[in-house]
Formats: sequence, C-alpha cells, structure tokens
Amino acid sequence: MRHIVIAFLLFTGTQLLAQQRFVQEFRTDRNDAAVAVQQVENKEFLMLNQRFGLANADSFAFNLTKMSDLGRQRWSRDYDFDFPVLAGDMVWWPAQNAYLVSAASAVDSVRDKLVARINSVGTPVWTYRLGAGSPVQTQNSSRTRILPAQDADTAFVVAAGAAQIVDNTGENDLLLAKLDADGNLLWERSYCFSCLGNFDASLGDLIQTSDGGYLLGGALVSDVPSGLRQEALLVKTDPEGLISWVRTYGADSIAQNFALNAANLAETKPGQYLWTGNYFNPDNLETDGVFVLVNASDTIPFSTRWNLDSTTARIFSHDLLLRDTSGKGLVVMAATAIQDTLPPDAAREYNFLAAVTADSLQVVWAKDYFPESDANFTTPAHALTATVDGGYAYFISIDTQMVNSNAVLVKTNDMGITACEEDLLLTRDTLPLVMTERSITVTDLSDIDTIELKEEMAFNDIMPTMEGLELTGGGGLKCEPFMDTLDATVQEAQSYLWNTGETTPMIVVSTAGQFTVEVSSEALCFYLPDTTTVNVLPPPDGIATADLDSLCEEREALLFANGTPVFTYTWSTGEMTPEIRVNATGTYTVTLTNTCGTKVIEVAVPRLGCLCDVIFPNAFTPDNDSNNDTFQPVFDCPGITEFQFFVYNRWGENVFAGTSQTDGWNGENNGSPAPSDVYVWYATYIDIEGEKVTQKGDVTLLR
Repeated sequence: MRHIVIAFLLFTGTQLLAQQRFVQEFRTDRNDAAVAVQQVENKEFLMLNQRFGLANADSFAFNLTKMSDLGRQRWSRDYDFDFPVLAGDMVWWPAQNAYLVSAASAVDSVRDKLVARINSVGTPVWTYRLGAGSPVQTQNSSRTRILPAQDADTAFVVAAGAAQIVDNTGENDLLLAKLDADGNLLWERSYCFSCLGNFDASLGDLIQTSDGGYLLGGALVSDVPSGLRQEALLVKTDPEGLISWVRTYGADSIAQNFALNAANLAETKPGQYLWTGNYFNPDNLETDGVFVLVNASDTIPFSTRWNLDSTTARIFSHDLLLRDTSGKGLVVMAATAIQDTLPPDAAREYNFLAAVTADSLQVVWAKDYFPESDANFTTPAHALTATVDGGYAYFISIDTQMVNSNAVLVKTNDMGITACEEDLLLTRDTLPLVMTERSITVTDLSDIDTIELKEEMAFNDIMPTMEGLELTGGGGLKCEPFMDTLDATVQEAQSYLWNTGETTPMIVVSTAGQFTVEVSSEALCFYLPDTTTVNVLPPPDGIATADLDSLCEEREALLFANGTPVFTYTWSTGEMTPEIRVNATGTYTVTLTNTCGTKVIEVAVPRLGCLCDVIFPNAFTPDNDSNNDTFQPVFDCPGITEFQFFVYNRWGENVFAGTSQTDGWNGENNGSPAPSDVYVWYATYIDIEGEKVTQKGDVTLLR
C-alpha cells in the first residue's frame, strides 16, 4: 500500500485533574480472555471474561469481575452451564440497576443465544435462550451484542450471529430481538441472508441510531471461484426491527476473494455512520484496518485503510468509541497489529488505542500497551469504554497461545497515557469501495425459554499485578481534639505524595481539611490519586425561646429549641422534640446533644394566658338611654388581680371608687347627678405577669 504518514495533531481541551492510570493484569492459573468492560455504579469497573476449557469444551463459561476505579478487586464470579457458552457482550443498565450479559451456546444445536440479567452483586436474576427454533445459526463461532433501548428504561435489545465465516456451508443469518426487564420477548426478527443464495452473514456490532432504529454491522460472505468473498455489511432497521435498508461494501480489487468487514459502529451525527474493521487484500496479502464514513442516503464521504508506519502488520479492529457527535469530533479505536512475517524471536503483537478525527482519520494520539512477543495467535478480543474522568479503560487479553492466558485492564488518561505506553505512527491510504443495495427476507420469531445455571460461584484465585488503592481514614465527623490516620498503602507502590508534602504511605492529621495522595509505581505503570475529607463536628450550640402568646387563650406556652449541629433535643419534661407545649409557669431546660458534646439551655415561662391592657373611654353620657351610661374599662382583662379604680373632680374630691373591672361610675356624686365636666381617673392592678400596673387619665362627662 502507498504509505502516507499521518501527522499528530495537538488536541487541546480541559485537562482533567487526577486521572488515575494503571495497567492491571489479572493473573490466574486458567485460560481467561477479555470480552467486555464498562464503568458502572460508584465509578467501578465491571469486566466480562470468557473462560476457556481447552481440555473439555463443556467447561467453556463466562466470568464477571468487578473492580474499583483505583484497581481494588470487589468480587469475581463464574457462571457455568450444562453446555459450552461463549461470552459475547455485557452492558450496565442504570435504569434497572442491573447488568445484562449476552452469549452464544449449543444447548442442543448451534443456534442458541443466551441473555442473562445479573444484579449489582453478581447474582443472576434470570437467564433465557433465544432462537432455539430459528434458522439463525452460528456454526463458524458466535458473536452477540446487547444494549439497553434508548426509548424505554424497561427494555433492551440483543443481536446475534456468527463471529466469522470460515466456511459457508450453513445458514448463518442475523437475529435481533427486544425484551423487557423481566426477560419477556417483545419482538424477535431473523434476517435471512442465506435466502439470497450461497451467502452467509456474520455480526460485528450493534448500535441504536438517533432515529430510534438500529444499525447492525458485520460481513456478507459468498463463494467466488478463488475462494470466499467477504463484503462489509450494514443493516439499518426501524425501532421495531423492520428493515430500512441493507447495504454491502466491497473493495475495488482485481481479485474477488478479498475480506472486508464492518466490525465496529458509531453514529457521528444523525444519519452519518462510521464503521471500522479490517481488510484483507489478496493482491498483496496484507491485512489493513479500515475507517469508513457512510450516509443514510447511500453516499460514502470518506473511506480509507490504515496500518502501522514503517512496518507491515495484520490489523484487527476490536472496538470503537465516539467521544462526541459533532461529526468532526474525536473517535478512539481499539485494535491489534500482528507482525508475524518477522523471525519468530522478533515477532510482535501491538495492543493499542488510536484517537483520530471522525471526518478524516487525522491522528491525535496512538499508544501501544502491553506488547506481546509471541504473535502466532491473534488476541481473541478487546474492549474499550469511556471513563467518567474523561479517560479510557482498555480491556485486553494476553498470552495468545491460550495457555494460562490472562486479562489486562489498561486505564489511561484523556490522552491515552499510562506512563508505560509507547507512541505509534499510523499510515493511511484511500480505499475505493463499491456499495451494493441488498434486499432480504425478514422472519418474525417468538421462541424463548428459560435456561438454568448449573453453577454460580465466587472465583477467588485472581492474582492482580497490584492490589489497588483503598484510602482509609477521613470521612465522617471528628470531635476536637482528634488524631486521624490516613492510610494509602499499596503493596506494590514505589512512591507516595500527599498534599501536605509527606511521602509516607500513612499520615496522621489533627485538623479538618481535604487530603489528597498520589500513589505510583514506574515499574508497574500505575498512578493512583485519591482524596478524602476530614470534617470536624463542633459541640452543639443554640437557643431556646418561649412563645407565651400563641396559645395564651388555652393557658399554655410553646417552647422552641434551635441548635446546630444537634442530633437530639431532651427537655426537662422528658420530651425529645425541638418544640413542646407546657401548661405551668416556671423554668424549663433543654439539652442539645451531638457526638461531640452537650449544651443545656434554660427558658422561663413567667405567665400563662394572654396579656391584656386595661382600656378606659375618654367620655360618657349618663342620660339613662342604655348607651354609654357608665364609665368603666372597655372590656374585662382576665388574669388581673387587686384591681382598684378611682375618679376625682376638679377640686380633688373622690366621686367614685371601685375594686372590680365590672364596677363603673354612673355619673353621680353622693346620690346626685354630677355636672358636665372633665374628671380625673386613677387605676392600679397586678397584671398576669405579677407586675403592679398604674394607669391614669381624664374623662369627660356630658349631659
């Protein structure tokens, strides 16, 4: 191929702080291969592994392993059936707080596809088999894809087909099904490519598109005189799985027995689809990666093939991640490059990520991780997922001879850096494609039945390359004075750096604040930052008040306590609420309590009942018309005692004396009507709070 070196671009953006980086190998004494990875709840990683049983095919099963975002293993569980199972895909379903796993099996044929729902601690909820009676076979090995449906939080979609076509002797078609959260089948479609003649289809990927429909990628294989011809295949459906269009893409090659596949899919913007895969060119026996943009309107804006610079390698595309939907944004590819044309001691397998622009394959960065020197057997699977800190989690398998093979999780920052990676250069060349519209038969299916697990058990024999970071100490609320030990010990670590400047695995703190540690090892390629917060709880403080008026007519008082930070209130009455009602005068106490101390507050209740002012009129007309004939308080004030009331004329002569609020002067003096004039009055009494009150004023007598 013509070599054009792709220049690196400076990709600018906000650098996320404290992105953890590590290369975590899960060493076991058995044969495990990486299949899928996702970052799930609590930023933890869930990994799906294929467990191979080379001595006994019936021991093929799958494993789920959960790990913290800082490399600490949470749990690992094996799932065995009475028949061999090949793990296909796994996805986190946040709306249901569940994990979905798809697989293929041979319960009693080669046609079976499994779906399982597993809860957040690894316990299976249900397992169902699809397609037992369908014509969709997977004779040449199997592949499944699974994803929650975007249109409903209660449904998911699974696709199944052959992983590759080695020979085209069977009916290898595709299947797409939608199920609800309980595993009930909503619809199931079979896409018959064998109905076209001597054709077989393989499945590469499945995505839901912006119009609510689905896009399946893969390959269509047919016989040609020189062998098998494999074209890249795209199947577009509506939301119900009915065909919108089917297209294949072939290389414009002299030889007809080329091999091209659409292994991984992404929708870069509505109606524009990106697919990657690999292309075997029989003209020069090279296997290149392919990177193709197509439109729903059947045009091909961009198609290219790519390989490593300055070397010839077989490229195998494993996964594709779209970082944004601008149409020109960042796409990250996971791939393997095999150099097996060199002498055996120089053969090499590259396991790498490449971040490129979606519209032109311009390289932002390309990094090689965990290179392998034995390249006689292709790594079976890789998986890639975005992480919440803006980085990437890359799940690969190593030891390609499948003898004690192990899975490796590579966690990078947003630029693909782990501290142990190597830069790669890629080359590209135009790849002319020929697009063909296809018409296929769709068959509705309805077969689904329950499959029982033979055994589900914990797997405790993983030996990771590092134990991971579990920062302890901090958290909660401390009472002063305190001494808190923060422990960031990782057995394999070479260095520690705290934001306090200390460089030991453990530090002791005695003040509140946020404490950050960076734990790293150059030898094992990990950088693990973590933060904890130490908070101080002060002793309780607050106030208590009495409301004497709101319930005064009921001769009760409301007492309120308000404190911070307070866990409990305890009144001297025994009540334990912030607000109480009392019906007796006196002094009450409330005790405010939290884990760091207590505070006792007193509140006085000097009276019960309503305060009342004694009000006198300023004039009266004692003319016996039953209207304003008597001079006395306007209304009775309850709770008043020792009431005395006196009226004097202008010469200081006492014309009236009373000892009750109901006593009033009728305008007479010694039995005779007093003349119209201004008179002075004087009153004393003990109010409801026990205070002596004196009031005085004047009143006009009118006749």
